[in-house]
Amino acid sequence: MYFRKVTVPLSALPAVQEELELVDAEVHRLALGSAEPGMDTAVAQLLATGGKRMRSVLLLLTHRAFGGVPDGTEITAAAAVEMVHAGSLAHDDLMDAATERLERLGAKVAGSVSKKTSVVVFGSEAGSKLEKARQLGVETWDEQQFRANIIKD
Repeated sequence: MYFRKVTVPLSALPAVQEELELVDAEVHRLALGSAEPGMDTAVAQLLATGGKRMRSVLLLLTHRAFGGVPDGTEITAAAAVEMVHAGSLAHDDLMDAATERLERLGAKVAGSVSKKTSVVVFGSEAGSKLEKARQLGVETWDEQQFRANIIKD
């Protein structure tokens, strides 16, 4: 199987440098009111570490390439893309931390479901494990129930 490495020329980055600074400011503004646990930390880390902001760069360059007029909506869209990315990282960190917390509390975190399973925590794309838990009468928690019962920051 053949894979081609995709690269973005560094010459494209200065073309949107000013807009990227506006994107960071918009991310900061939008994150101030976030009710999502961990989002403030994820956004602070995103803004502190800098990075290439390739998602924003691609959005801004595509906006220009297709004749978009710079009216601020492209900045908000790029900020939203960065926040979705930061939120997904925060979620991943939350779940990693949850495993560690559960194990410190004495829980055994398993990848399978049996009659001995106490609780199955499921997300938006739950599959056969959730179905099996319900068939076996095992208690199930969605992420909100999990946070309420375990992740008490």
